[in-house]
Amino acid sequence: MADPNIATPVIVPGLRGGSTSQILKKNSNTDFDYGWGAGYLETVEAIGNSGTTKTLNGPASGTMKTVTLNNNCTFTMPSAVAGESFSLEMTQDGTGSRIPTFTSVRWSSGSMPAASTAINAIDVLAFACFDGTHWEGVQVAKGLA
Repeated sequence: MADPNIATPVIVPGLRGGSTSQILKKNSNTDFDYGWGAGYLETVEAIGNSGTTKTLNGPASGTMKTVTLNNNCTFTMPSAVAGESFSLEMTQDGTGSRIPTFTSVRWSSGSMPAASTAINAIDVLAFACFDGTHWEGVQVAKGLA
């Protein structure tokens, strides 16, 4: 029988101090301990409007980033560091139809997935670096309202 105090192994964006694949141990009814201390929280970096170009900061400034697409934007990725990861929530502005592109990302499908274009639509992307050279990207959610 499975131990009810052990959860499934997961990949946690921005996790530092150990492998990004951790077995979470139940710390209370609602919290999990990542193996070296309770209360680990992701940090949010609110980027604001995208403009036409935006250089993303590394995970040290926020493992969860939010941006509003107010133009077609080319995002320049931060330097690739093995073991780092972050997520990006992109919201279309009141005009919509903004197209994001990213430099130096290898996508799970071989090419960047199409972004939502509806007014105020939200897409979530996740990025991880395993080898210190490349960012790997995946679309986590598309068209949230």
